[in-house]
Amino acid sequence: MRPGFNSLLAIWKSRNVITNVRKRNAWGLQLGEFEYRGVGNVSSRFNHSCAPNVSFQFDPPTLSFQTRAVRNIHQGEELFVAYEDLIGTKAERQGRLHPWGFICACPTCQNATAISDRFRKRLPDVVKQLLTEHARWLEGSSQPSSSIMGKLSKLLRKWIPSASNSSNIPAHISEALRCYEMMLHEGMEITSQFGQILIILTEYYLTKLDTPNLMKYLPVVERYYRMKDIPLPPHYERWRETVKKYEQLYKAHYSAKPSQKRYRGGNNHS
Repeated sequence: MRPGFNSLLAIWKSRNVITNVRKRNAWGLQLGEFEYRGVGNVSSRFNHSCAPNVSFQFDPPTLSFQTRAVRNIHQGEELFVAYEDLIGTKAERQGRLHPWGFICACPTCQNATAISDRFRKRLPDVVKQLLTEHARWLEGSSQPSSSIMGKLSKLLRKWIPSASNSSNIPAHISEALRCYEMMLHEGMEITSQFGQILIILTEYYLTKLDTPNLMKYLPVVERYYRMKDIPLPPHYERWRETVKKYEQLYKAHYSAKPSQKRYRGGNNHS
């Protein structure tokens, strides 16, 4: 048996080495209709964090785990993955981690508050409501329910009071921005909700032809989908083309100004 496999920590007291390592270090794999367990030479040595800085996916053709950075990682910084779902309060997350045989002491758990607990627990429902309101806005139908958005706004302001709340943008976009900032603060970039918020914001800024904000969020969208190893959204190339087009117009507009000024200056001098 390979030394690397045998060296993995096992807390189960089975006489069978394979059983010990599998229970403590194997990852669940869904391949088609079947579920498997896989042990990676490197990935099975990562520690857990409720704000992981790397994500990994299993690549069937190479039978390997591929690791991708969630955000910028400094030299010497430890790499962390998420063993369990990041949604839920600190107590709920600790409960799901109990079978792994440790109590999570990551900064997210150490610094957990009633506000962060409430945010993580209610995030799926909040994002689901924002998606509904965004779909209504895109269709140009009725305005979002003032009572629903009022409740969302009140809740989200408790989480991120400094987020944008401009009257020039729809209420659901203002709240989506709050969610985005809070998810960054909580280190929840690997969640599906983070990707859904990115789509809401990107679609809105594309509709408004807001190139600066598109340039801000498109790289984040691309990083998210590459990190998850899933195809980019169907309209992603159109978003990129829109940004490219307006970048060219912007450069053409401002690059022409200096020569125009020099020309007028020459006439005045003569």
